[in-house]
Amino acid sequence: MSDRQPDAAQAEAKRREDEARTRAEASQQVARQYEATTKARAELNAEAERVMAESRPVLSQEENDKAKLGIRDPEATTTEEAPEMPPLAEQQRRIAEAEGARPVYQTRQAQPGQPAQRPAPPPPERREPARQQGDDKH
Repeated sequence: MSDRQPDAAQAEAKRREDEARTRAEASQQVARQYEATTKARAELNAEAERVMAESRPVLSQEENDKAKLGIRDPEATTTEEAPEMPPLAEQQRRIAEAEGARPVYQTRQAQPGQPAQRPAPPPPERREPARQQGDDKH
């Protein structure tokens, strides 16, 4: 019986080491994910600032009227297109890639000549039974 106590103590120590290692790895993974997400958001913010800095303001109604009459300053008109931000879906995709997340909505490829198949149902949720809060009798 005394031989089992050191084995149990060693097993417990190993279990604790494994738990600590697992927590450390999870923490490092979260930190890497956070850094990647922060970097992706910073890139999008820098792109937004560049777009705003290079954009020309929209012409006012008065400026449009003067342009129609031909009395508007020709230097004020530009033929170059204003830079644009990527579409929202593209921005969201960049953030999701940085986070390492799978897309929430997944599409399936349909096979020509075959009827569409119903997707597999999601796994059932585990719910704990409701706990009684106390005695309702007064």
